[in-house]
Amino acid sequence: TRMMNYRMKAEILDTPDGSGDDELADLAGKSIPFTVKGPASSPKVKVDLEDLLKQEAQGALERGLRKLFGRDND
Repeated sequence: TRMMNYRMKAEILDTPDGSGDDELADLAGKSIPFTVKGPASSPKVKVDLEDLLKQEAQGALERGLRKLFGRDND
């Protein structure tokens, strides 16, 4: 049996026009890390929450530092 063990990221590009889904619109431009593991016949796909939280924390820190030092437009 072939085993799979992959880490990937899916980037949310945009929501369909007129979808009216604000939750999806908030994800536009975000990368969602996920893993694909297990046998090729029945792999398990899971969002990598630890990596996702690290990304969000890093982004929040960078935005906060830009705001603190007056570089909002960078």
